[in-house]
Amino acid sequence: MNRFLKLVFIVGCSVFIQLNQVMAQSQLKSEIKTKGGGPSTVNTSFESADPRLLSESGLKMRDPFKLPEYLLIKIRQKKVQTKNTEPIIDENAEPIRRWPLANYILVGIIWDVQHPKAMFQDKLNQIHVLSVNEFIGSNKGVITKIESGSVTVIEGKIPQVIRLKK
Repeated sequence: MNRFLKLVFIVGCSVFIQLNQVMAQSQLKSEIKTKGGGPSTVNTSFESADPRLLSESGLKMRDPFKLPEYLLIKIRQKKVQTKNTEPIIDENAEPIRRWPLANYILVGIIWDVQHPKAMFQDKLNQIHVLSVNEFIGSNKGVITKIESGSVTVIEGKIPQVIRLKK
């Protein structure tokens, strides 16, 4: 008899929960119809969400079309960091050491001589003729090797190969 009462209680509770869900859905549908019936009239803002959309823990459901707040904060922080890491251009430095290495273009190589030389063009369209062990760029890059089609520059312990544009 005791098991029978438990079963009746469980079935009754599940029917009651389902009834409440159906009533809430029908009430939402009637609210939509009274506002004009179109989906454009439904209030979709996150702040004024229907209290029936609260989860069991009391928190509102997240809008699937908006990024979570913690991601928005990370994106804002990253934007601030990238703004602060822009290269500082020293106008007093000599032109070959004024800008970052990416701002120089390898335009020519003098190869068939005892000491090969590389010709770089800067932002001001000036040509600079450099040889091995000379500095280039604002980050103390040093030319380590000049070959027939490329120049190797070590900038901050990282070798970078700059190829001749054809």
